Amino acid sequence: MLCLFATGCASTGGKNSDKTDDFPAEPMLFADWQYRGFGQDYPSWAESALKEGESAAVQIQFAQNLDMLISHEAEEPELNAVQETWVYIDPYYEEYEYRYAYIKILEE
Repeated sequence: MLCLFATGCASTGGKNSDKTDDFPAEPMLFADWQYRGFGQDYPSWAESALKEGESAAVQIQFAQNLDMLISHEAEEPELNAVQETWVYIDPYYEEYEYRYAYIKILEE
C-alpha cells in the first residue's frame, strides 16, 4: 500500500514538471461596472475611452467611492450622450488615484 502511495505521488510530479511557468495574466481594467450583476457585458468602449483620456467627445469624472458618482448619475441624461456608465478600476492598476469613474461618450 505504501508503495502505491509513493508511486502515485511521484507520477503527479511528472505532470506538473511538463508545464512551463506561465506569468499570470493581467486582470481586466474594470473589476466592476454598471449593471454587471444583471449580465451587462464588459464595457470595452469605456476602457478605450479611459485610456485615451478626456476630450470633446469623452467626459470622465473620478471619485473615491460609488456614492459620489450616484448623484451625478441621477441628473437628467444629456441629450447628446451616446453611451455612459460607471466603472470600478481594479486596484492592480495603481496608476489611477481614484477607483471609480463615470464615463460618457458624447455625440460630436
